[in-house]
Amino acid sequence: MAAGRKEDDNTFSGVIMGAWEQGTNGNEITDTTGLYGFHHGAMSYAFKDDGTAFIGKDGNGRIEFDGTQGIIESANYGENDKEGMQINLKEGTIKAHNFTLDVGNTTNKKDNSILITTDLNKNPLSIGSHFIVNWKGEITATGGYIGDWEIVEGTLQDNGGNIILDALNQSITGANIYTGALHGDGGTKSLIWLDGYLSIGAEINGKV
Repeated sequence: MAAGRKEDDNTFSGVIMGAWEQGTNGNEITDTTGLYGFHHGAMSYAFKDDGTAFIGKDGNGRIEFDGTQGIIESANYGENDKEGMQINLKEGTIKAHNFTLDVGNTTNKKDNSILITTDLNKNPLSIGSHFIVNWKGEITATGGYIGDWEIVEGTLQDNGGNIILDALNQSITGANIYTGALHGDGGTKSLIWLDGYLSIGAEINGKV
């Protein structure tokens, strides 16, 4: 059973219901009953009695459905392990090649942008410009926690702020300890101080 029209280029656009047993250029279906749509002679969708279906013309981003396995995938998934995407509803998995999830404006690196990608030329995970994980597993972060340590304005501090590691000023500061440099009228001095029990200082020119 068919309903449709003949196009000006002598092709068929419409719907065929029944068994489709032959065809070329992406229209190949063997002995399968279903509902088939055509656009200018090319099959554009199919809903078949075996529980499978597809939407889209062959080679143009066709989406395929397998109702027996709960799978939705692009027609090119698995062809060369370089392109395509598969969603397995039964197993709860999403698999993709050359996958990129871009939420927000990553070009201007806005704080609310999220980028997850498998592109080797990009960082695989970045959230704005403040959190980046590269392909080596190296993390760049301007805030947050590492265990009981907090990143605060370029320093690393313990949970109570009692010990501060300051890379910019090259110092370690704590309630009972200080190592680093002192700047004042007397010049710049290096210093190690331990709660009054030990104090070692020296001027930069080497004089004690």
